[in-house]
Amino acid sequence: MTKSRIIHRIIAAAVLGAALTVAGIPALAQTDCDTSINHIRAGSEFYAAGNFQAAYTSFSCFLSLYPADAYPEQTAEALNMRGNVLREQGDLEGAISEYTHALDVEGDFAIAYNNRGWAYFNLGDYETALADYNAALDHDSSLAYAYNNRGLIHQYRGELGQAATDFEHAINLGAEPTPWAQYNLNLVRLVEGRQGNSLAPALTNTTAASTNNALTSLLARGEAAHDDGDWRLTVSVMSDAIALDNNADRAYYLRGR
Repeated sequence: MTKSRIIHRIIAAAVLGAALTVAGIPALAQTDCDTSINHIRAGSEFYAAGNFQAAYTSFSCFLSLYPADAYPEQTAEALNMRGNVLREQGDLEGAISEYTHALDVEGDFAIAYNNRGWAYFNLGDYETALADYNAALDHDSSLAYAYNNRGLIHQYRGELGQAATDFEHAINLGAEPTPWAQYNLNLVRLVEGRQGNSLAPALTNTTAASTNNALTSLLARGEAAHDDGDWRLTVSVMSDAIALDNNADRAYYLRGR
């Protein structure tokens, strides 16, 4: 199974509106950065808009203005976000360095562990990625993203039962990545069903039930990717849907647009 068939998640910010708040930080005059600006908030807005260079500059301004020992949480967040910028630009090694620096400042920063694990995962270092996902969950057992991402490691190893358990944890937490985790879980169930080794009570009766659930998730994910303007993901996901059901007219339509 190729990576395009599975959805992983990286977390952009710890707690928007909380971790991004830097109220009360004094203005320092010895740098060229504008001290009247909330640089973490500005950087996060640039990041969300896809203006990665401006985002990186804003986070760097914060780091140059305020000492880490006085503002450790905000420093770790700025470093985490710089890592995300580098990830978006394809510099996974650079991203890992930033995440590691964030963890040097705040050793219990679960999101930085998750994000560093994602970078290692995409470099093919699954063992180190798994260790980071485990660390993320040790520090925050409610981090649905880390359950989802750890499930992918188990899936690549063929440990479908463990993968399904992690995806179910992510879904049951009811957090933001639930649709992604459900997509991944349905694909695991489909593989289990085809192997005659399904562990899902709700889907053990027929392979058709597994296929239908997986197809529904694929179509939903493809629609979302299309709405986001992500053409590559749309084509990949719709191709998977067609592989499940060659009569999936909606999949053909979206893939051909």
